Amino acid sequence: MAKKSIRKTDDMLVLLSPPPNPHAVAFTPARVSRGPHRTLIRQVPALNKQPTHGLPVKKPPPVLAFLSLALTLGSCNTVVPGSCSTAAAQPLSDAGFYEGLLKRSVAPGDAHSLFEASLESSNHQDAAAAASILMERHLNDGIAFPDEIWAIVGANAAGSWKAAFDALGGEGTVRGKEDALNLMLGGGTDTAVLGAMAGRLQRRDPDESATAGFDFTDAENAAIMGRLAAARSRWAEALVFLRIVLEESPDLLFGYPELISGLGRAFLFAPTGMEGAGIFAGLDEIAEAGGGTWRGKPTGPVNTGNESEIRFRLLFYAGRIAGQRGNDGTDFLERALPFAREVSPAQSDFTIRYILNAAADRGPDAMIAALERHVAGWHDDAGFLDVMDVLSRRLIMDRQWDKLVRVLAAVMDRRGVITAKFAWIVARAVQEGFLPRERVRLALGLPPGEPAENVLFRIAYETGGRSLYYRLVSANALGEPFLPFPAAGGPDPELPVHSDATGFLLGFFENGAERFAMPYVRAMEGSLTLDELRPVAEALAATGEHLASISLITRHTRRGNFDFSAMTRRDWELWYPTPFADLIEGYADMAGVEPHLMFALVRAESAFMPGIGSRVGATGLSQLMPATADDTAARIRGRGGPDFRRELDDGTFGLDLADPAVNLHIGSTYLGMLLHERFGDPLIALLAYNAGTGRVRQWLAGVRTAFGFDLPPDLFLETVVFSETRNYGRGVTSATEVYRQLYFADGSRQVAER
Repeated sequence: MAKKSIRKTDDMLVLLSPPPNPHAVAFTPARVSRGPHRTLIRQVPALNKQPTHGLPVKKPPPVLAFLSLALTLGSCNTVVPGSCSTAAAQPLSDAGFYEGLLKRSVAPGDAHSLFEASLESSNHQDAAAAASILMERHLNDGIAFPDEIWAIVGANAAGSWKAAFDALGGEGTVRGKEDALNLMLGGGTDTAVLGAMAGRLQRRDPDESATAGFDFTDAENAAIMGRLAAARSRWAEALVFLRIVLEESPDLLFGYPELISGLGRAFLFAPTGMEGAGIFAGLDEIAEAGGGTWRGKPTGPVNTGNESEIRFRLLFYAGRIAGQRGNDGTDFLERALPFAREVSPAQSDFTIRYILNAAADRGPDAMIAALERHVAGWHDDAGFLDVMDVLSRRLIMDRQWDKLVRVLAAVMDRRGVITAKFAWIVARAVQEGFLPRERVRLALGLPPGEPAENVLFRIAYETGGRSLYYRLVSANALGEPFLPFPAAGGPDPELPVHSDATGFLLGFFENGAERFAMPYVRAMEGSLTLDELRPVAEALAATGEHLASISLITRHTRRGNFDFSAMTRRDWELWYPTPFADLIEGYADMAGVEPHLMFALVRAESAFMPGIGSRVGATGLSQLMPATADDTAARIRGRGGPDFRRELDDGTFGLDLADPAVNLHIGSTYLGMLLHERFGDPLIALLAYNAGTGRVRQWLAGVRTAFGFDLPPDLFLETVVFSETRNYGRGVTSATEVYRQLYFADGSRQVAER
């Protein structure tokens, strides 16, 4: 199995996967119908089949019993009590499309026929997906269709594929040069469509171009190839082609602003000097004047409808390139910001983050001044957490506590995760005696009568929901509940309304095509509600794809209007699942580690995917580095434990860290060693598990030198150098409490595999 990797962020896991499948890019929920609620499950990996190395074998997990129940229901397609119908089940999606996916590599002719038949599916999403695959075959492989089939393909194609169909006036012709250039050079076109169209147009007969009424110029061909190379992150190749555009036809850059971004990224990521900053600054002067010439070539007039987008991109990349080459790009970025605000909130936030990053290079005072100028223009606070971590770390290490109060005053009205973070730090500084209580109260205008730190804990508690960590620590400080978890044994969620989209996604699991599902899920999930996503997450989890299931819910919780109170208990259980429960609980007990802590660690490290590997060589459920695993395994042997070494598949003798039992035994033991023998504190032990014992000792020594004593673990966390390790500490700490409250609140020491 190919290794996957994950990026850990605060309170979440993010799947690092290829871009979404082009066949799903523009699918949208269409006709809505009420159908039976079904959690579609195929064979689940035998989670208890692995060696247990002395652990007792417990009863099969409920998910297996759940499968048995589903198999005995016959024509009843629901597992929700009371919702079985005696009527025959209505399919969520036609099977032909999925059968075509399964046959595509072994029987392409049969698959083609199945995709053609799926064009007539009653599920709009089946038909759209089939149309996109047939479009791709037409463009990439030159497959011709009868006129009646081609018309149905066009009627069902969506998004970029629909635009490609419209640009092609019919089999063998191109409707118009403008349509083709808008598709190839405009924004939002999927990379697969770009590649397929580029290949199609490059293969055309020269006479065919004349018949269609146009021929691309050399500069237009270069623009198409440069745009495609940039979309594929081939920056050196993109730079070669886009230089041709710049020298031969700069008007294309002003006509198609996406080319500016491609050229900007090419200058950033290809080995170039400051040349790009100068080019973009010069082009912006022309754009500001409304048009002109660039090195003797006319740029044409700047379209007033595109002016903000053009000037934003030119100034933004001038600033980015200057900053990356060691120069101060702040002036360019500040000039880009008004245009960014007109383009989109996301681009505005993006620009402000780079302004703050540039200010950080000039010191905390410059960064605070930039913050005070721009904080009112933020939109998504969570996107600023890393850059604000840089500021808080420097201020804590320099013991500039009053400046932390100044930062809190600047962000106080945001009432988001940044407010929660700084309210927590300042409150803890007051508690530890680093700041006088009354001075903080006066500086922040807090009400008299209640200790300033308690007021700030309350602010952190009420605004820290988007970061579960700050919600948790402030709840503990106040003696308040962490989150409103629904009680165990409560009612099941109400039956969702099934759209074509959810029926289409669940069809992958119903028809044995689940390995093809994730690109379609990623492309469609943004338009689905939590009720619609829940059965998809259930299906992913039931097939052992816990990383995909967890990531799906994580991304949903990051939507701007998300409210945790909308989550059912089952949503929490899907977000914080308990696979390998027997092994995790057993080995955690043996190592003297709380089982909810070990569940949280495994969730953060691997999302319960045994075969997962990292870029640096960590392997398995606990993400063990080989040297650490060897050393810990030797300790286990030396203490009378099992010898995990054996002959591996490659003929070498060593540890099979993909074996869940081996990995969890060693990982639990190692965490126990960090906790009980080296650091004595769970948070510090977690930081060492992530960053390494040597680094954490070095950081602890640095704090001790700066302060003359050790900081409390929560304040030490705010000084950690690596953003990944800071986020890891926050995320695993909050996940530990979620697991405790979900599964261990009654003192139970055993949970079912979910």
